[in-house]
Amino acid sequence: MKKRQVALEAWIVGESWGSKANLNPPTTLKISTMLSGRVARHITRNGIKIRTIKPSNGVRLQSTQSVKPSGTRMFTTLVAAAVVGGAGGFLIADLTSNKPSQPSQKNYDKPQYGGPQEVAAAYEELRALFPVTGKEKDKVSNDKKILETYGYSPNSYHSEHLHSMVVRVMSTEDVVKVVNIARKYRIPVTAYSGGTSLEGHFSGVRIPFRRKAKELTISNQYQGSPGGICIDISGMNKILEIHEADSDVVVQAGVKWEDLNHALADKGIPLFFPLDPGPGATIGGMISTGCSGTNAVRYGTAKGEWFLNITVVLPNGEVIKTRRRARKSSAGFDTTKLFIGAEGTLGIVTEATLRLTPKLPTSVAFAQFPDVSSAVSAVTEVLQSPMGAHI
Repeated sequence: MKKRQVALEAWIVGESWGSKANLNPPTTLKISTMLSGRVARHITRNGIKIRTIKPSNGVRLQSTQSVKPSGTRMFTTLVAAAVVGGAGGFLIADLTSNKPSQPSQKNYDKPQYGGPQEVAAAYEELRALFPVTGKEKDKVSNDKKILETYGYSPNSYHSEHLHSMVVRVMSTEDVVKVVNIARKYRIPVTAYSGGTSLEGHFSGVRIPFRRKAKELTISNQYQGSPGGICIDISGMNKILEIHEADSDVVVQAGVKWEDLNHALADKGIPLFFPLDPGPGATIGGMISTGCSGTNAVRYGTAKGEWFLNITVVLPNGEVIKTRRRARKSSAGFDTTKLFIGAEGTLGIVTEATLRLTPKLPTSVAFAQFPDVSSAVSAVTEVLQSPMGAHI
């Protein structure tokens, strides 16, 4: 915008205006205000005039004189001048200040997975880490028939894909070894335990790569597209500790909830784990999927109240335990809830401490209703009654 400068200058000699010119030294006062053309036109239009006082006795004065405008015009003029002056000062201060440079936002690319050569190298390295001893089954396998049992499920309605290989682990240390190799060769990892999911959680991942699939040769076995490494933790099915007095138990991730309750009953312990998502479900899968079952009305679903702490292998190979075994604790981050329902994307669960609840005497009653609506209404009334908390 075109600018116009109105300068008010005055030679001040001595202490007051209009003093004689024989006093030394003279003092100069210069007041400059930058006004936009629009504000200057507004001043002229409202009757403000500029005149120069003729010098007298060595004194040169230049000032402004305005006619008496109305109160509204004077207020508008002052407001406009204040706004323009404030905006100009803010702009100058902003331009001249030394602000730290803000880092530009990074553009994260899609993950670059390893191709067939990396998958073959990972397979050979895993075979060396998990050798077969005695009559044991191969801990690392890429047989197509075996891969089909891990990559496909008759219960799932999602599109599925085979894994590149299956690694059977027996401890947290074994999981760390597999994760480190997978990270080294940039191969995705999928955890498998009970295989009862209906949402395709344990299906393989189709790895995108530029080379053709026929270039993949791993011991002349599976010749399809790479699908990642499947870690089978179903062999980690040990009950490590039972604390009857504290009503909790420490188990590996491959323990089935049914086997756990049977073991407690066989030992004569009047406690049980109430979450029942489905036959064959394991503790690790129940945590990762945030399970629920028929007991959800009475005992709820998979929440932090039932899982006191868990041991997790992170994607970088680090092993963490989320909390202590104490039921009541407010110290530290409650990271247990982060992994419940994370579906294995944040880490692989290898151990867990479960809260148990007492067995209650139960009885079953049968009732007939004329239609479904009447049956649902009856259930709602019972749950909202004083006896609802005991059902």
